[in-house]
Amino acid sequence: MVAWVEVQQIEVLKTELTLEPIRADSVTFLQVANQILHIEFQTLAKSNPALNFRMLDYSVRLKRQYRCPVVQVLIFLQETTN
Repeated sequence: MVAWVEVQQIEVLKTELTLEPIRADSVTFLQVANQILHIEFQTLAKSNPALNFRMLDYSVRLKRQYRCPVVQVLIFLQETTN
């Protein structure tokens, strides 16, 4: 269940975190109120490191750096002929 809250300010954070950067097709971190929204776009399900490990790693890094809850969304994009 998702609770909707009116937000006054959204801040786009750096797209790379400290330590070794993880390469993604596209990754965005938004700070909304007192939480981080991590949105990641991928074209392939296979990744090195594995996607589940990467998402966990991002979550831990974000929580450590910003000290607030993290919500993560992983969106797979399908390749087309266009």
